Amino acid sequence: MSNRRLARAGALIALSALAGMACNNTQEAGPRPSVTVPGDTVTPSAPTTSTAIAPGRNIDVAFAGGQVVGGPRKEAVRLGEMVRIRVTSDVADEVHVHTYDVRAEVAPQQVAEAEVTATIPGRHEVELEKSGKQLLTLEVR
Repeated sequence: MSNRRLARAGALIALSALAGMACNNTQEAGPRPSVTVPGDTVTPSAPTTSTAIAPGRNIDVAFAGGQVVGGPRKEAVRLGEMVRIRVTSDVADEVHVHTYDVRAEVAPQQVAEAEVTATIPGRHEVELEKSGKQLLTLEVR
């Protein structure tokens, strides 16, 4: 790509960003303003809002009657993957993802979420800290 095209592309990106910042999510739908650089025209897209859950993997665990429902298990995840461990319990405790030292309070009949990005290869215990009950082993490969 030539220096002139690179400069034009940079100007388009900067102008698009400025146009996007000037827009407001409460604005009524209608024609979008155009940004013009000699030889090129860019029409910014409409702003979007997302209510979707962030990408990654959800691992659900239930603890009741003093034990893990279905028993403790091993969950293999990819290195670099974002993992959300969601725990429900019939007792108050603290979910602890060892090695990452991530903790989340869990209350009876509530969902606790402990999020980690799997950046450390190996096996990592996830337990209810106060009761010392192992919920699962997170295996990062």
